[in-house]
Amino acid sequence: MHNGCETGACSLARIFYQTQCRLLWRLKHRAELTAFYHATYDSWAPDLSPRSFAQVLYALVNDGRILRINKGRFLVWTDPDCPHNNTNKKPTNTNKKKKTKTQTQTQTQTQTQTQTQTHPTNTST
Repeated sequence: MHNGCETGACSLARIFYQTQCRLLWRLKHRAELTAFYHATYDSWAPDLSPRSFAQVLYALVNDGRILRINKGRFLVWTDPDCPHNNTNKKPTNTNKKKKTKTQTQTQTQTQTQTQTQTHPTNTST
């Protein structure tokens, strides 16, 4: 293939990811992924010819482009469907203006005046 991946490794990587993606997203280290691949191989690839895990990993990174590996051992899932990629993203509202200090003080004074008018203290005895 044009990206240096073997066709058999690409098909294995594709099937591996499609059948196991929900479980794969939980893995954080390369060693965990290797162990998971070997432990589950018979359940998702019974009729495919085996390839070394290094070839399948290379295909996940370069052909599938759904995985990156940082510092040789940490997994970063780049699939947009991965729920880990959607966390901590707050919607930004560019139309909302920040209140200045004088606006905040004015609001506080107005609230205080309103409270004293609606709840006057009883000074007569």
